[in-house]
Amino acid sequence: MSNEERTEAEEDLEEELAWAVDAQVFAMGYIYLLACALKRGDADLGVDPSAWENTMGAVERAMMEHVDGRIQGPTTITLEDVERMRRLHTMGSTALAGGERPPELYQLSLQCMEGLFGSDWERAAREAARSLRDPDQ
Repeated sequence: MSNEERTEAEEDLEEELAWAVDAQVFAMGYIYLLACALKRGDADLGVDPSAWENTMGAVERAMMEHVDGRIQGPTTITLEDVERMRRLHTMGSTALAGGERPPELYQLSLQCMEGLFGSDWERAAREAARSLRDPDQ
């Protein structure tokens, strides 16, 4: 592999890592907003359904990159974590479309945030939600 090819491969890896981190941060913010609205019993869950769909799909792909060992993060992501996130994606989509809000949706949200950022998920979630509300921050 030439130096140019090696540099290009390193740049591609850096872009992929940045993409995965962004996906996790955005997902954390949207999940937190959803969880807070569920906890309060808000009629409006405060998350745009298309933003939810795009972000949740991206975070699921990023989590699989963790599982496959291609990238590392603040926690070890397992297939169980990915499946939990997929359930949250589906249940959240239904709730955002005005459908059922099963009681386990709130707890599942908390579990998914902890799966992404470990025991310090609350601080990370508040910061992520704040950056969604004010992107210039």
